[in-house]
Amino acid sequence: MNLFNLSYLVLWVIVALQSYFIIQLGRNKLYMQNREADHGPTLLKEEHGIPKGQVFSKQQFQSVNKGIIDLTKIRANGFLIALTSLGCDQCKPLYPILENYHRQNADIQLILMTVGLEEEVISNIHKFQLTMPVVPITTADMKAMQTGYFPFMYYLSPRAEVLTKSLVFDEEQFALLLERGMMAKTA
Repeated sequence: MNLFNLSYLVLWVIVALQSYFIIQLGRNKLYMQNREADHGPTLLKEEHGIPKGQVFSKQQFQSVNKGIIDLTKIRANGFLIALTSLGCDQCKPLYPILENYHRQNADIQLILMTVGLEEEVISNIHKFQLTMPVVPITTADMKAMQTGYFPFMYYLSPRAEVLTKSLVFDEEQFALLLERGMMAKTA
């Protein structure tokens, strides 16, 4: 076999391997699409953050628009803590969803905690017309809440125990987080 025939054979082996991997990649993508269609939205990174059943790491917050928020003094059917960052593009679509929920559900206290400078956080409140309490936090605060993912949410019991938690990117995942939190609260 001469050099030309050997290189031709190697070329066909490479083409065959690439074809195999492209087909496998397509099958995996199709499998994931079917799985999502069959099961609907899922909670992401549930194992991350403060463990379920444990009391939330912080009980008192200084909001820039509603004063001091003390979870031990608020009578609510639960708490939603949304952790976002001003630099997070995936957080921006969540603000209207949270605001809408806050306006329609007074029985669950929603608190938005945002990584950013106070002036920028206030600007964000005006930009998205937020009426919920908004707390500027630092990355060090995020470590105390045992997460670095955005947008991350905790659903807490009336005693501020973690019932459920997840990354939340859209309204379906938000609804699922609420549903699972309410089920855990009644269990």
